[in-house]
Amino acid sequence: MRVTKTDLEKTLLKVFNVNLMLEKLQEKANEWKVNLEDLKIDGKPFDFEDVIACHNELDNLLEAAKETILDGFDDHRTLLSFLNKIDRFDGDQAEKYYLMERYANLAYIVDRAKQIKPLYTKKRVPVFIKRKYREAILCYFDGRFDACCVICRSVVEMLLKALCEKKFDEKRYYKTKSLSGLIHICEKWNILSSTELKAIKRIKETGNKSVHTQILTSEQEALSSIEDTQKLLQGVFSDKKMEI
Repeated sequence: MRVTKTDLEKTLLKVFNVNLMLEKLQEKANEWKVNLEDLKIDGKPFDFEDVIACHNELDNLLEAAKETILDGFDDHRTLLSFLNKIDRFDGDQAEKYYLMERYANLAYIVDRAKQIKPLYTKKRVPVFIKRKYREAILCYFDGRFDACCVICRSVVEMLLKALCEKKFDEKRYYKTKSLSGLIHICEKWNILSSTELKAIKRIKETGNKSVHTQILTSEQEALSSIEDTQKLLQGVFSDKKMEI
């Protein structure tokens, strides 16, 4: 299912109207001093199924929108699970954040999502790389730009280790190598093109700044890190490069 801006606008309007109706019903319930669940309209209790269906429709549309942007998921971790890992929230805290912030920030999420082009590669990207890449995307959606850049840096480091291990068949040696050392090896042995190496160095610089300085990473810097990561993956997983 490919999601368009019109699809989202229509569904958001439905959710807005349903929430507005619920607010009016709650006011009436308060006036009559009854619970909303016990409120009767024309002698019949209010049916919440339409409300639930409306919000489920938005949930499904958002999930489909992520698939449109990210070109499918290897696994279907929820946003709540993701927030739990990134923010180290648990239980009620994560649920509260999810309910209060998700819809409030929806417009920003959609705007950011529109900035990212789908990633297409000629050869299949390994799951361990794709999973990290998608975490970076979700961080960007959620406005966590420092985390996004750090994870992009992690993607690069994992990828270079895998490339060096594949070329030289020495897994133990490359597992302990720093990113700077891996870049040097790739330059020396022409494992990557000059364009790919330039992208890697930009990702490394932004990722290091996100970790080691007090300067907050900007949205544009995070987007640039994602775009550089895409260039790298598209170059590595082309017909010319080795399989990992």
